[in-house]
Amino acid sequence: MTVRRVPASLAPALLCFAVLLGSGCTSSGSSALGGKICRGDSCLTLQSLADKLQGALDGNCNKYAFVLYHGLAHVSHAGGLKRTSADPPAQNFTEAFRYDPASVTKTFTAVALLQLLSKRGISIEEKIWKYLPPDWNVHSSFRQINFRQVLSHHSGIMHDVWAADYDAVRNVIENGISLSDTATRAYMNVNYSICRILIAYLDGYGPDSASDQGSGTSQRFIRCLQRNVFDRLNIAAVSFTPTTAAPTLFYPWPAGNAHGTDWGDWATTGGSAGVQLSTNEIASFLAQLRLTTLLLPDSMKTLMDKYSLGWDLPLQLSDGVNVQLKGGLFGDSTHARLSTGILDFDNGLQITLVIDGWPDAISLPLSVYPKAWIRNP
Repeated sequence: MTVRRVPASLAPALLCFAVLLGSGCTSSGSSALGGKICRGDSCLTLQSLADKLQGALDGNCNKYAFVLYHGLAHVSHAGGLKRTSADPPAQNFTEAFRYDPASVTKTFTAVALLQLLSKRGISIEEKIWKYLPPDWNVHSSFRQINFRQVLSHHSGIMHDVWAADYDAVRNVIENGISLSDTATRAYMNVNYSICRILIAYLDGYGPDSASDQGSGTSQRFIRCLQRNVFDRLNIAAVSFTPTTAAPTLFYPWPAGNAHGTDWGDWATTGGSAGVQLSTNEIASFLAQLRLTTLLLPDSMKTLMDKYSLGWDLPLQLSDGVNVQLKGGLFGDSTHARLSTGILDFDNGLQITLVIDGWPDAISLPLSVYPKAWIRNP
């Protein structure tokens, strides 16, 4: 593992630091180079953290990949097989291979929706019913629900639908909720299936845009993410369908002779999960979200953090550092298991991690983080 600097996808951020162009560029407070965080007589380096992560992962899962950022410095590493001999061709896993990061997709969906709200001058407190298909018989209770509530899992939906296609989302909206339930945060994937429909309509989709409304809204959602999120990051041809050419597979732990899974096609059900991205691409997104205003203006990033829009609930560590995070999980201890995590520390550290098998991609880096500090390095 080596510390590398300035990947191509972060070139806009480098311009921000180097020439301080005001348009679209803000600094999070980290140095332009970064790679080392100090407090008192101890420091954490990306290399020391990477070494601890690798030590905890090697031999304890089928495969993994991680990317660590601080400022524009980053370290990455991967281990294990993309596919085992049970699913030839067997191939080493790298940070460049795409897969479905499960619920980490929600952070991308949230950014795309917040972009559209910002562009159109719509508050996150605006009621969502105005931007749903006009032929839906929106229940009176849902006429009280706003964008903030859907994005933060305070929509009042208490029963999930997995994975929710167009008709399933319509049923949820038309059946209604109990408004008293909006006081409780209930993590329901269908909230981000609703976001898929909202993004399509906010992006200009109309009921005459396609004969198949499920396919039409989903395609508009995917095109919107490509144009407004991925194209800005120089990430091409993002799909919600696994590649047909030897997709990345995930296995039980230990894998043995079991066949792997790719978690299926989300082309018409995406939003809560389903996007196909590599660990490098996810890490680039996270870095741009924090280092620049390329994806969101500062005002929207503040709201995103304040209300956990697209994030899980934040944590404060024992050293006082605050962490915004999002985890993703497919499978269980018996069958194939994928765990992903993105963690954004307010001291400038960022961690992107995927694990095939065990342990967990959120709890592991949080447990390793305090062990990576070195006295007087």
